[in-house]
Amino acid sequence: MKDREEYREVIPEPEWEFILKKLVRQRGVAMIMGETDSGKSTLARYLIKRLVSKRITVSLADCDIGQSSLGLPGTISMRDEKSSVFSVEMT
Repeated sequence: MKDREEYREVIPEPEWEFILKKLVRQRGVAMIMGETDSGKSTLARYLIKRLVSKRITVSLADCDIGQSSLGLPGTISMRDEKSSVFSVEMT
């Protein structure tokens, strides 16, 4: 059974729209870093959903080898998102 958080609607922080607009305009690479439980996964989920809805292909590299959300713990994983159906589990 999938985590309920995945289905919960994300309420963006005001500065997230600025980040989204900059990513749409400039494309390229963005790295999200921060303390434990600071909202990194929520921000990533929000940005990915919004970018994919604009038909922008997004790749998520999960580099948290201690708490991987895409692959096995102790690994670095990557996933491409190209459609509006989005189901990456992030904890």
